[in-house]
This record gives sequence, C-alpha cells and structure tokens, in this order.
Amino acid sequence: MTAPVNPPAARGDSRPDTAREVAREFTATDAAETSLRPTTLGEFVGQRQMRENLRVFVDAAHGRGDSPPRAGG
Repeated sequence: MTAPVNPPAARGDSRPDTAREVAREFTATDAAETSLRPTTLGEFVGQRQMRENLRVFVDAAHGRGDSPPRAGG
C-alpha cells in the first residue's frame, strides 16, 4: 500500500509528493527500530524535568483508571 506523505496542498507549496510503503505486518526493519526506543520512562536519557512531569500525568491517569492524555501535537 503506498500513501502520499505530506501532499503539496497540505504543506501549502508545490513540492512534489513523496510516497512511502506502509506495511500492516511487523517486519525485521521494524524490530531494529523498536529495539532502539525506550520502553520505560527510566530508560530515557536526560530531560529529567520532562520525565518527572510525564510520570505525574501517567500515575494520575492510572489512579483514575483512565489512559494518559496524548502528548505532542
């Protein structure tokens, strides 16, 4: 399945579309990328204040029996 990434109209310019393959299955490439990502807050390097704030949000959500709010944009 090939899907356009950031079509020109969405970017507001006339750069050519780029496409990427999107696979539904987990691949060997995915495994290599996943192994580099932290799986716990304790595995993040640096950003101490950000980790502490995020831990408060996650703990509060779990205390309510809810999922944590989305971060980022």
